Amino acid sequence: MTGRSFLALVWLLCWAGSSVAAVQVTVDRTEISINDSLNLVLRATDGENLRNTRYGLLQDYFELGTASRRTNIVTSLGKTERVEELIIPLTPRRSGKLIIPSLNVDGTVTDPIAITVKEQRKDVYARDLVFLEAEASKNSVYVNEQFILTLRYFHAIRTDNESLTGFEIPNAEYTQLSSSTYNTRLDGIAYRVIEIPFAVVPDSPGELTIPAIEIRLRQLERAASLLDMGKRMRRRSEPLAITVKPIPANYPRNHDWLPSSNLTLEQDWSADPAHISVGDSLTRTLTLRAAGVDSSMLPPLDTAAVEGIKIYPDQPSFETVSERDGTTALGIHRSAWVATEAGSYRVPPVEIAWWNTETDELSYARLPASMLSVTAPAIAAANTSPVEVPTAQTLPAETTVLTSTFTWQAIAVALALGWMLTTFYFLRRAPTTATVTSSPLPQASAQQGCDALIKACKSGDPEASRQALLALKPALSNEQLAASGLLQATLKLDQYLYGTRADAWDVAELLTAAKSLRKQIKPARKDKHSRALPALYKSR
Repeated sequence: MTGRSFLALVWLLCWAGSSVAAVQVTVDRTEISINDSLNLVLRATDGENLRNTRYGLLQDYFELGTASRRTNIVTSLGKTERVEELIIPLTPRRSGKLIIPSLNVDGTVTDPIAITVKEQRKDVYARDLVFLEAEASKNSVYVNEQFILTLRYFHAIRTDNESLTGFEIPNAEYTQLSSSTYNTRLDGIAYRVIEIPFAVVPDSPGELTIPAIEIRLRQLERAASLLDMGKRMRRRSEPLAITVKPIPANYPRNHDWLPSSNLTLEQDWSADPAHISVGDSLTRTLTLRAAGVDSSMLPPLDTAAVEGIKIYPDQPSFETVSERDGTTALGIHRSAWVATEAGSYRVPPVEIAWWNTETDELSYARLPASMLSVTAPAIAAANTSPVEVPTAQTLPAETTVLTSTFTWQAIAVALALGWMLTTFYFLRRAPTTATVTSSPLPQASAQQGCDALIKACKSGDPEASRQALLALKPALSNEQLAASGLLQATLKLDQYLYGTRADAWDVAELLTAAKSLRKQIKPARKDKHSRALPALYKSR
């Protein structure tokens, strides 16, 4: 590599490290022979134009073949997306350590990929025009540890009707991964290669034997016809032996055995757990990823009880994602947390033991303990300002004592006469009205919130009912919530929404509680004159 190329390569690596790639770039193999080819795959999920790609220094290291394009619709964990892929065959120009440099794909800079190019192959098959070989990624593994078995079918002549026979691996489970095709040259002969990888997981310790695998095919020397169906051929691979080790003695027995090349445990809250109020609900999501593992091997993530919090775990979802280098298990555990009491609560830590097959040692994935801070809901304080009552000391001196008996009698007569005239006037003019009993305070916002809740309940929509409850809660006190039965009905609604939903939602209970609360709330007070006018001028 020249000094100019090396400096340019370093610049590209630094530039790639400072950019976030929105376009995925992968290869089907990272180790090839000088006469092999590999496939470079550009994958876009956000509408990027893959044709608008600047290859830069890539052509200094590889010859680019004719590109092909394909479109896939991918569904993962309920999410569907459209994936565009551009596949470009690459043939190395020399052996050694090469780099697929960063590419500019429609304005997005991708990450570089290291490729190892070996010298020309020298093996016993090089003089045969058709042969089959098998290769294991590891010669020694632990029980339940995944390794990759790769079958390669080489043919330098036209063939068809290829089929594998005798492919069976005792005492192991195996899954076929995505295959690939490429071209190579051995001893001057050009071969077309079909490569088929399998993810193999041994079930028991000891020696695992992979027997010889046979492929049957038909050679096409000329166009096939009813009289000449071509020459039938068969080829076999060499058998393989894999050493399977037992579970290490230092692995904790109270944890499920989990061998993996990489494992991560992540936590996400739908809201800030340090700032929630009584009655609030938030969703906790735990995501466990393990490379080289099937989802059936993932351990359960049990949520410990937390005082003052109602926890409703949802059914966990599991998925096994297959790629060319193996499988990755994905487990998602969601639970709804509803705060029922104010205070600070400790969320216990989560710990998962696993065996790191890359470093061959015991490892732990941990989520540390955290705190939930729950505050009481805001309650509007009633206006209880004291009323000042004048005392004898605050009255003028001349009004503190009335010494004249006549004065007292005159005042009493005048008051009585005024009361009688007033009573006679209203009895003659005012109609008979019903007595109205009012609540201590008018609450227009609570009235509107109750009306919205009743409407949502009648529609039978639990999500809309939950939103109406959240809007109504700030206008109510804890006493009102408890007395009306609304608090209990809310907890049952949360269990339906965020729990296992084994039982149907009882909307009648929430509707009854909402109507009961509605009766306790006084409508907004109107102007007394506007209420009196129709009655005063009502005709007889």
